[in-house]
Formats: sequence, structure tokens, C-alpha cells
Amino acid sequence: LKSFSELEKAFAKKEIHPQDLKKTVAKLINELIEPVRQHFIKDNKAKKLLEEVKSFEITR
Repeated sequence: LKSFSELEKAFAKKEIHPQDLKKTVAKLINELIEPVRQHFIKDNKAKKLLEEVKSFEITR
């Protein structure tokens, strides 16, 4: 598949199983955000910022 349109059509025709699509999308999202994860692991300033953000309490 070379485009979202092709993917959409194949999925609509049930040529792609929903679970296969879900697994593939999850894998690709993880690959996309891995550099961001590594940044927060390796960069001390980013690591401290992440720790600070995680310490915030959610209030409503």
C-alpha cells in the first residue's frame, strides 16, 4: 500500500483484518516515538523535566 487512501479502501473491502491493522499501527507509532523516548532517557535536562511533569497532580 502506498497511500492512506489505498489502506482505507483495502480495509473497507475487508482485505486487511482489523487486528493486523491495529498491530501494524501500534508498531509504527512505537518506531516513530522511539527517538523521543531516547531523548528523555539520555538528555539529563529532558529527564528532569519529565520527572517534574510526572510529579504534577491532576485536579479537576
